[in-house]
This record gives sequence, C-alpha cells and structure tokens, in this order.
Amino acid sequence: MTFRSIRKISAGTTLVAFFLFAFVFASPARGQLAGANLSGVVTDESGAAVAVAKVSIKNLATGDVRDVTTNTDGLYSAQTSCRAATK
Repeated sequence: MTFRSIRKISAGTTLVAFFLFAFVFASPARGQLAGANLSGVVTDESGAAVAVAKVSIKNLATGDVRDVTTNTDGLYSAQTSCRAATK
C-alpha cells in the first residue's frame, strides 16, 4: 500500500462518515401547514371590549365562512384551513 492509496482511502472514509453523520443527525423536513390562527379584539367606538360579538371570517378563494364569538373580554380566536378549490 502506497501513501497515495492510503490518502484515497482516507478521503473516501471521510466522505462516507460525513454523509452518515448528515443522514443520522439531519432533522426531518417539515412541510408548510395550510392554514392560519386568527385572533383579535372587538371594541366599540369608545375602545371598550364587546362581549359575545359575532365575527365572520371568509376565505375569499374558496368562499368558506367561519363564524366565532368573542368572549367576555372581546377576544376571539379561530383556526382556519386553506383548502385548495377543486372542481
């Protein structure tokens, strides 16, 4: 075995070790989630919170409407999904 062949084995071993390390410790790829968390506060003209107000959230692309009601502090929160429009 010559010095040149030892160097080739060493470079090959380093390359294999690198890919093995990258494969084992790579975090799984995560896709983007289709949707959103919408939240807010409903207030009147004086700035006071409006309890039990109806809030309608409309997806303009699909026409889907989601209705939620505010709590006693005027807060609302809704999860929405973005479904692709299909025919």
